[in-house]
Amino acid sequence: MRRLLLTGILVIIAVLACGCTSTPTVTTPNTTAVATDSATTTGQIPDLIGNWTGTSKGYIMDEGFTDYPGSTFSMKVTEQKDRLFTGEFIYADANVTVKSRFAGVIERDGTQFSIAEENGGYSRGTFMGPNEIELVFVRDGPSGEAAIDTLRRL
Repeated sequence: MRRLLLTGILVIIAVLACGCTSTPTVTTPNTTAVATDSATTTGQIPDLIGNWTGTSKGYIMDEGFTDYPGSTFSMKVTEQKDRLFTGEFIYADANVTVKSRFAGVIERDGTQFSIAEENGGYSRGTFMGPNEIELVFVRDGPSGEAAIDTLRRL
């Protein structure tokens, strides 16, 4: 019985010793990989300079859905430096013309951009082609508004 107990203890010690001496495999992430800005590294930052015009569809609080009948909408980009740009929106109908300056930035991947307007509201843009963009506009507050604009460069 004593031999059996001694053999059992030796087996347990041997199992523990084998498990404790092995080195665990550790995988570390590759921290040397660096994300690149494909739009800027290849020089393919979209050019927005110029006059853009198009159609709009939207929803205005307390008024409802609209396609802004009798109105024209245009965007004039006057300056661009790398991914930053500036210009003005021009909204016109039979009675009034409203101009709103803006500042914008093109996303790193060169497929989208964001705009902040001086009269309130923000637009998120998508490049549909070299001379076509889509803007999704939102303004919060009591006179909240949302619109989808499709613009083409003239």
